[in-house]
Amino acid sequence: MKSRAPRWLALVGILLATASAQAAPRPLEVDDYFSLMYAGSPVVSPDGKWVAYTVSRKDLEEDSRETRIWMRPLDGGEPLPMTARGSSAWSPRWTPDGSKLSFVAYSAESGSSQVHTLDLRGGERVQLTDLPRGVESYEWSPQGDRLALVLRDPAPEKTGPGPWVIDRMTFKADYTGYLDRRRGHIYVYHLESRKLTQLTGGDYEDYSQAWSPDGRRIAFVSNRTEEPDANTNSDIWLVDADKPYDQQEPARVTTNPGSDSSPLWHPDGKRIAYLMTSTDRTDVPDSYLQTKVAIIAVGEKEPRLLTTEELDRKAWNPQFSPDGSQIHVMLEDNGEVQLASVAVADGKLSRPVTGEVRVEEIAVGPDGRVVIGMSQPRLPYELFVLDEVSEKAAPRPLTQVNDEWMKTISLSPVEELRFPTVDGTEIQTFVYKPRDFDPKRKYPAILWLHGGQESQYDYGFHFRAQLFASKGYVVVMPNVRGSGGRGLEFGLALNKAYGTKDVEDVLAATDHVIAKGY
Repeated sequence: MKSRAPRWLALVGILLATASAQAAPRPLEVDDYFSLMYAGSPVVSPDGKWVAYTVSRKDLEEDSRETRIWMRPLDGGEPLPMTARGSSAWSPRWTPDGSKLSFVAYSAESGSSQVHTLDLRGGERVQLTDLPRGVESYEWSPQGDRLALVLRDPAPEKTGPGPWVIDRMTFKADYTGYLDRRRGHIYVYHLESRKLTQLTGGDYEDYSQAWSPDGRRIAFVSNRTEEPDANTNSDIWLVDADKPYDQQEPARVTTNPGSDSSPLWHPDGKRIAYLMTSTDRTDVPDSYLQTKVAIIAVGEKEPRLLTTEELDRKAWNPQFSPDGSQIHVMLEDNGEVQLASVAVADGKLSRPVTGEVRVEEIAVGPDGRVVIGMSQPRLPYELFVLDEVSEKAAPRPLTQVNDEWMKTISLSPVEELRFPTVDGTEIQTFVYKPRDFDPKRKYPAILWLHGGQESQYDYGFHFRAQLFASKGYVVVMPNVRGSGGRGLEFGLALNKAYGTKDVEDVLAATDHVIAKGY
């Protein structure tokens, strides 16, 4: 499925502005990695006038990453730093009345991550929670009197070095090491009484907590099968927000044997939208399934698919429009990651943001405006605003955290190639060229393959590819069969067949670039 060309021209202006900055002669260097900043995690204030967001950068000398909270008016104005240099804060949220900004930051006193607030009328940050285990994630109740938290089980007492006892199928993870059986569970923290109530328990991971509009129930995601490590069968569950876990059993909302995730309450409080993976085909492993947008009425057994098999693409990060008529999602399609909107009434799909873009985040304001995080091959990640969510709308820049740095460096041109592979299937390849590319010269090449089944190279900013191109290499990045963005059958080409058709496509991509004389 090839996407339509975008009808808006805002990104053309961005590219022209970026191209004009390329007059600076300096090529990209390794140290530029630590000059890059990343604006993200946008949240719009309840009155629709402000957006809070994070700005992150890495520090080579300190071997660390610093993230600060900022806010700025949606209609234009100077950005305001809300947290200081020298410490990190993340997960910004607005209190429901809009008077305060909350976030998670490390607390030296407790030695863990805690929720803090800033009163927008002035004053210092206030630590809201003081929980020994630290806060993994949090969400405000609609009334602003409680927090729904995910806390990890307490660590067992140490009884000496002893051996590692492995009793899980998934027993280790990157950046974590060996795993124990401590699980994350849902809690409610009452702000006035500082009372903490545990809502879920057991040998399961519970996450993605979402308050119902009336504040009485909390939806969450959990794989509660007999052996959660052996499958991907997560479901949506409901618990009462005021009952301890030993006085209630979670109510199962979904029964799909695949993955159900990202619960999102409809404004009417009667329905929950979510992402699901399912298929009637028994020959398709869960890892290849396409992610669909579904909605289910609480108490009913069958959901309604809003994106059907006709849209054979992955969608994620659903967000309701304020009136509940649309669900905005990010949609993976042919090397793009688009902003798409799905009508709740009939599943009609529109694509407000398409083209040479990677949309990475979505935040919806109370007036219907949408803030998106987005990057392009020659534009690092920034935030944009859609004042009108339509295919005619033009995203306007909201942040310019990398503008000064962009004026000092020269980025390489990026070319998309399409060509037939051995069996005639069209293959897409991104080629990053040296900054002063001469078609009469031949260049050394780096063939860069992405990992993982069902992933894709896209139009997002790729620092490492730009770095190698700045050093005189042609960087070849093919989306071989088995990649994402092209639908289920394209992805299934490598099912139980690694090292076959993907190898053919890699060789075809290499031959194609050689034939072009690069």
